[in-house]
Amino acid sequence: RITLYTSGTTGTPKPIHQSVSNLTRAVQIAPKHNEDVWGLAYQPTKIAAIQVILQAICNGNTIVNLFDRPIDEARK
Repeated sequence: RITLYTSGTTGTPKPIHQSVSNLTRAVQIAPKHNEDVWGLAYQPTKIAAIQVILQAICNGNTIVNLFDRPIDEARK
């Protein structure tokens, strides 16, 4: 089990204990995802970030670090 934190979008981030299998449950590996590009907008200690990282790694995708970037820069 891994301890991560919720993103905090609805309040203070809370610690959550997750298994690797639970974190990878939503990962979709398919040819249609081969050219996807993911924007990492959360700290890597947050569940949302880990899910983005796993999705990207499992499909060989590019990850763009958007965390702490100004909104105008992130949109570009």
